[in-house]
Formats: sequence, C-alpha cells, structure tokens
Amino acid sequence: SLSSALFLYCRTSGGGTFQYSVDGGATYNGTDISTDNASDALGSLLINSGSTPALPSGTFTLVIKCTATGSAGVTIFGTQFLKATGFVVNRLAYSGSQTTQWAATSDVRDAAISALGANGHAIQFGTNDQGIAMPAATFQANLVNLIGRLRGITNNVDIAIVGVPENVAARATPMTTYRDAGYQVAFENDCAWLDLYKFWGESIAIYGTGTSLAF
Repeated sequence: SLSSALFLYCRTSGGGTFQYSVDGGATYNGTDISTDNASDALGSLLINSGSTPALPSGTFTLVIKCTATGSAGVTIFGTQFLKATGFVVNRLAYSGSQTTQWAATSDVRDAAISALGANGHAIQFGTNDQGIAMPAATFQANLVNLIGRLRGITNNVDIAIVGVPENVAARATPMTTYRDAGYQVAFENDCAWLDLYKFWGESIAIYGTGTSLAF
C-alpha cells in the first residue's frame, strides 16, 4: 500500500483555490487550499495517514476539485505516490520539449525537482533539438547548464545522458550529431552514458518502417 501522496502545484498572483478527495469525490477535505501568492512559487500538499481526509490503506481515487479559479486559475504540476520501500520513476519533460527550455532558469521548476527528492536523473534529449536544427554547440551548452542545475539542487546526484537513435523524420542534421555531442558532455562532466544506438542500430534502415525491427 502507499505511504503518502505528494501533490505539487503552482502558487502565483491571482491563483485560485482547490480541495482534494481520496474517495473518488464523495467527500472532500472541506477547506479551500489557496494557490494565491505575490510571486511564482512551488506549492505542495502531503497526503498521508495523518491527513484529513487520510490516505486510505487500500485502493483509492484521488480527485482534485477547483473551487475558485481566481484570475490566474489553478495550475497542477502532478502527484508523486510513495511506498515505504521500492523505486519511484518520474517523467519530468513533456513530449516536444527541447534542451533550451530546460536550460532556462526556473526557480519553481527547480523547487519541484528538489521536492521529488531524486537520487538520479536520466537526461534524454536530441529529437526535438534536431527538429529545430539546434547547433551541436548550443545543445552541449544546454546540457551542461542542466547538469549544473541538477547538481545544485542535489549535491553529487547521479546523472546519465542518453544518446537517442535516429527517427523517421529525415531531417538535415543526423541524430548522430546530437549523440556525439551528448557523449562528449557526459565524458567531460562525469556523467554516465547510455548509447541507444547500441540497441537500435546505426541507421534508420535497420529499424525503420518496413523492416523486421520496425518501431
């Protein structure tokens, strides 16, 4: 069974209010939780056996209900469900994101990463950077920036950089450009390196549409 649920949200000027339910919406905590704040900041709600309502020991459905939108609405980041033992894997990046967005300074995002308490990070970028024809040097600089910020959040945190294989988009800059750039960053910044080319193949002709390994 789960030991706790860490609910993360954005506190911002004009933010609205919400309540939570752990029984599918039959009953709620009864008191509005405000997301209003003078400036952008991380908000967190820890739901466990001591909460009201408390986290059930068996199966449950968590429902978040917006009770007032305010002028800025209610922005939810996500919920981390924890057990007393085992591993938790969080996917932080959304589909379509690229390294420039993650290299940009964001105190709220860094606070959220800190709240998750990660012991390690796997950085897997390249496909969307290729899509905007990002120069390899910019890609490398963005990775170095992100590595530095992650280590600033958690001292000596383990970091692995993942080399992403080619896709079917037939873009001008091959994915090997970003694979090689990522390898250099990993080597120079004491990161682990995982080259997916070793598992997929060096060419899209090996695993592309119409092949026996088609993805």
